[in-house]
Amino acid sequence: MHATGGAAGDRLTKMVEHDYENAYRAHISRWGVGATLRGAREAGGETITDAATASRIRAGYIHALETEDYQQLPGWAHALSYVRTYAEYLGLEPAPLVRRVREQIELRQHLAQPQATEKRRLRGGLRVAAGIALVIGAAAAGGWYYTNPSASTEL
Repeated sequence: MHATGGAAGDRLTKMVEHDYENAYRAHISRWGVGATLRGAREAGGETITDAATASRIRAGYIHALETEDYQQLPGWAHALSYVRTYAEYLGLEPAPLVRRVREQIELRQHLAQPQATEKRRLRGGLRVAAGIALVIGAAAAGGWYYTNPSASTEL
């Protein structure tokens, strides 16, 4: 018989923990944070209302977490906090879930930035065009005023 204590037992424990962590991350990557949270809640036989009461997180926020609709939450920092709290309540390891939500939020912010830049560029272009039109209009009015003798004597 082989003893599993000592260094060999420690290595085996680390391997099992590492495999569990990899499997957990793979599950989150495949099914998503929302499905992982919802699956854990449903496996415990709880409704969203039950979970909201027990975790002290609003039912609407839990629904937003489970559908990954983070825009319904008061901000990205709150989203990360709610994921951590809800995962702990459900008995899940929160770190991989929080990391995944952070990545999703950062990606959505990154994708939204070019649109905001394009809008600013368009607004800037409109301002330049309006300024040019104003200068041309003023030059035309000034030219008409100085070239039309009846306009200058009527004042």
